[in-house]
Amino acid sequence: MIFFSHILHTGTCKACKNKVDCKQCKFCLDKPKYGGSGKLKQACFHRQCEVIVAFRKKNKEFEKTLRTYNMVTTTTTTTTKKKKKKKKRKLEPEPESIVDMTDDLCSCCGDGGTLLECEHSGCGLFFHMSCVGLTRIPKGVWICPRHQGSSSKTCSFCPARIPSDVSACSSCVSPRSELARLLRFALSKVIHKDIALPFRGEVDRRECPDYYEIISNPIDLGKIIAKVQNSKYTKLDQFQSDIDLLVSNCEIYCEGRYPHLVENAQEIQSIFVQTLEKYTVDSPEVLSFAKDTFARLKRGWSGVGNS
Repeated sequence: MIFFSHILHTGTCKACKNKVDCKQCKFCLDKPKYGGSGKLKQACFHRQCEVIVAFRKKNKEFEKTLRTYNMVTTTTTTTTKKKKKKKKRKLEPEPESIVDMTDDLCSCCGDGGTLLECEHSGCGLFFHMSCVGLTRIPKGVWICPRHQGSSSKTCSFCPARIPSDVSACSSCVSPRSELARLLRFALSKVIHKDIALPFRGEVDRRECPDYYEIISNPIDLGKIIAKVQNSKYTKLDQFQSDIDLLVSNCEIYCEGRYPHLVENAQEIQSIFVQTLEKYTVDSPEVLSFAKDTFARLKRGWSGVGNS
């Protein structure tokens, strides 16, 4: 059985549905907006997905057992050579408003990933840069579109304030945003199915040590979703090429070892092909899916900052 190192949010547990920080746990007190240093970069203890917390705990117990086993089986006759310690590169700290792979979700599309936090007093909402029309990290204090402008009407897909005679902001009607909505719709047809579970994250080297020797260009649904989140796809062909690569990698490595995974990968490919042939960026189902997702998330804003 293949073990994977990453899992996705369920979005259904009590912690996932909680949108308000407790302001008392160590993770809240560490946040810059509550006067902390921002070193931990973790969501509020009461907002951490229960499934992911249990997954991490199980992973730690497995690693502890593995270390104990290695200590017992190591013989004292083995000669050890002194190795030069490699100097660790000091990475520049991320801006305080950027959270990488946080336990929070984007307030526009509901996906996780690399998010930008609104620094308006009392807001605390997170967004993908692409979801709010940004192509790079803004300098200084960033305030989400929800607190910009004086219009009372908001875009159908994001919190941007818009004139009363239009239904969406200029960013949300751009070709990249339209394509991203279509791809999110297509992914929603697959990602929650059981056949997609083995392909959601990277293959664990401990379970398949030769995988990365055989597969030179690995890819998984998690990476594809990240590309959609960051609007990396400019053409539909690019997305289809990544899906073809996913299937090809599976066929190369799993053909004689896990034939059922090959069948699953091919079924996933078939679902994507059928969905993208049937729907376009202007299809009512695609637009309705994006609008309903944003409207559902928007209802959770009650009590978070000013509307």
